[in-house]
Amino acid sequence: MKNPFSTQPEKEDHHQQTTTVVNSWESDSPDQIESLQETQIVTITEKTEVQDHQTVTIDSVKEAEATGVEATNIEASPQPEVVKEDHKPNKGRLCFRFWQVLAAIGAFGFQVGATPYSQQPMPFSTKGLLYYVYAICWVSFLWSLFMIFVYLTRRFGHAGKVKRPVLFAVDVLLAAMFGVGIFYEIAEYRCPPGDYNGWCNFFNTGLFFLMSLFVTYVLLALWDLFGGLSLLRSKRQ
Repeated sequence: MKNPFSTQPEKEDHHQQTTTVVNSWESDSPDQIESLQETQIVTITEKTEVQDHQTVTIDSVKEAEATGVEATNIEASPQPEVVKEDHKPNKGRLCFRFWQVLAAIGAFGFQVGATPYSQQPMPFSTKGLLYYVYAICWVSFLWSLFMIFVYLTRRFGHAGKVKRPVLFAVDVLLAAMFGVGIFYEIAEYRCPPGDYNGWCNFFNTGLFFLMSLFVTYVLLALWDLFGGLSLLRSKRQ
């Protein structure tokens, strides 16, 4: 018959082993806790660094987007229009052009009307010079009318002006042509006042209008020249 108390030593041994394991775990637990805490601290630090990096990245993206939006707004914003100053046409030029229209009519009319008025034929043999003068009178008449039209469209409308080099070239050309015609008429046609039954009176009156045309075209050409030089000087400054 077995002794009922024979298993008690085994139980006591098992209890002692459990106590030893618990004691050993308790003896090692502070170090393990410290290591676990350090690991957790390192992990938290790494997470914090990652979060900071993500925050910096998000801020950088937001700044880039804001910069892009500002640039887009700047590009999309309408640029202020440069308003060109509207210079009114000069009335002095208009007066010159009106006189040139009248003078062209006067020069042509008086020299053509000399024969009908005096009932005398052309007293000089060279008629080609008169035809040349008649032609440039008509050219001057049309050019002056065109310039008056330009003045009116600029003054009461929004039309552009004739470029200054074109004005200068045409005025110089007409001044030269009138100068040649006047010189040869004075040299070729000796016509004192009252001669040929009043023919010379009409002819000389027409010659006066021709000389006034020559003078006005010279003045306008100088006006164009100095006006252009002043404009170039103001642009350089």
